[in-house]
Amino acid sequence: MNIDKINKIAKNNVLKEDIKIKKVFDEKSRLTGPRTIYGSTKLSSEMFIEEFDFNLHLDQIEATAKPLIEKNNNKFVIDKPNDIENLTNDQTKLRQILFNMLSNAAKFTKDGVVTLAVSNYGDKVRFAVIDTGIGMNEETQKNIFAPFFSTNDDWGTGLGLAISYRIVADHNGEIEVSSSVDEGSFFTVRLPINIEPQNNLEEHDGATDIDS
Repeated sequence: MNIDKINKIAKNNVLKEDIKIKKVFDEKSRLTGPRTIYGSTKLSSEMFIEEFDFNLHLDQIEATAKPLIEKNNNKFVIDKPNDIENLTNDQTKLRQILFNMLSNAAKFTKDGVVTLAVSNYGDKVRFAVIDTGIGMNEETQKNIFAPFFSTNDDWGTGLGLAISYRIVADHNGEIEVSSSVDEGSFFTVRLPINIEPQNNLEEHDGATDIDS
């Protein structure tokens, strides 16, 4: 199977996952109102844990995200370590996390640089998406992972980073953002290199009110 066909399948899997999760959010909104999101990790569906080739995974990410990033006359840089060969993780959801962050960087960066920097943190791997775009103020940073939050009403559903936040939580990881207006943004995700299948989703009850 050639790389173009692999990339097409990968992109379709990400889009299918986003559509599936959006339907869940839409149904929650219909039943409870758009500002209330019930805190069940089932919103990001169950994980499929497998061992996969780390470098091949990054090659797929690069091939999928590069055209979107270069569309705004940006340069795409990947900085990766040489000491990670395989990950045991849900590669479809990892791809979804990275593509959501990279597409967000591409949207708000023009004539600049978008960097995906990967670091080995012992039993964790860190993915940093750094851009030289328009940046965010403090209020936007507080709400950036909230469902349906968007800084541009004409683009997207406002779910991409919210979905990424939930998936990272399901993977026992952390996601953070640091940004300054007119100085770009720095998104960081830390995930275990190896996830045991028994650490899959747990049911959580309760509701969280999201204020924008």
